[in-house]
Amino acid sequence: MTSKNDGNVVLDRQNNNIQGGVVISSPDAHVPLPNLKYGYRKERYRWEELKAIIHDEQDLDKLSRSENDQREYEVFRYHLKQQYSSIVDYILITKFGFEKAKNDTGLWRSIPSLQESKIPRKTLVKNDFPYYTAPNIIHYILWKIKEDLTPTEIEQADTELKTSYGALDVVEWTNPPHLKSLPEIDHAHFLCLIKE
Repeated sequence: MTSKNDGNVVLDRQNNNIQGGVVISSPDAHVPLPNLKYGYRKERYRWEELKAIIHDEQDLDKLSRSENDQREYEVFRYHLKQQYSSIVDYILITKFGFEKAKNDTGLWRSIPSLQESKIPRKTLVKNDFPYYTAPNIIHYILWKIKEDLTPTEIEQADTELKTSYGALDVVEWTNPPHLKSLPEIDHAHFLCLIKE
């Protein structure tokens, strides 16, 4: 059995499913791939290149997955949409630990819903489908519901990644509106260099 385990999602290629909330019944499903401004990544990003793209060039459109990784992500999203009321419900259930129940159409929904949730909460987790980086670079996401992230919270996450997760260096950013995959839940990205 081969598996991809990043702490949140396990892809079991022998059983063709993803644990962590989404069952992949058709891993070879035909899904269209988005057209990217710079195309898909053929070589893994190195640390200095990522820092230049994010801080110097500030051209976040250059960040991408490999074509194979993007296809895996699109297949995952295809199945997620068949099993969850929305991507927001999936995030609330799998990243924030909300309870879940089936709605009238048999899809999972979070309890409470995002609209019903009253208390701001945040969670720092590995990105299930990171960019195509060198193995010594780990991609985390800081999610926050009910309020926008503050600069202090982003700084605290940066510190936590260095002190508790052993990151040697961290690059963080928030996507502009046209690149936000989930605008309903505020989030920031963190790339962590874990060893030279």
